[in-house]
Amino acid sequence: MTDVEQAATDSRAATGDVSAALAGVWSELEDSLSELIALVEPLDEAAINWRPPAPDSNSIAVLVRHTIGSASMWCSIALDEPFERDRDAEFRVHESPAAIVSALREFVSSLGRQFERLDAVDPASEHHDPRRGSDGEVHTAGWCIAHVLSHTGEHWGQIQLTRDLYRARA
Repeated sequence: MTDVEQAATDSRAATGDVSAALAGVWSELEDSLSELIALVEPLDEAAINWRPPAPDSNSIAVLVRHTIGSASMWCSIALDEPFERDRDAEFRVHESPAAIVSALREFVSSLGRQFERLDAVDPASEHHDPRRGSDGEVHTAGWCIAHVLSHTGEHWGQIQLTRDLYRARA
């Protein structure tokens, strides 16, 4: 095998590894978001909007809206696509369970489309965080996707705990 043929084979193998890793991240996100929808569906409005009695705690509605906003934004940054986000508004929401479930379902669909497009993005490619201007932070596409997974997982755990605390309140 020539050096050129070997390089092409190595490149295809690396691309396959990246695609497999991206598929693994998507699978984990999709499973977590399906579980999140199942957790939220039976809750009433009081449970969705209840905030634990601790400083800087958030309701399930807030955590869901923030997770949606953050994940959508980081995928958009990795894709070099424009996005609109009002992070402060995410922390002021008061919503119905139906609105949260609907938002989650639309988010899963939208995020799935973003992940399809991410398959064509080099995970080592660098992307500027446009919220910080041209001198702002630079992250690789791989970092952006890893952050989506870890941040979503962090808030998924908070949502489960908030639900449990709501059920156990005096």
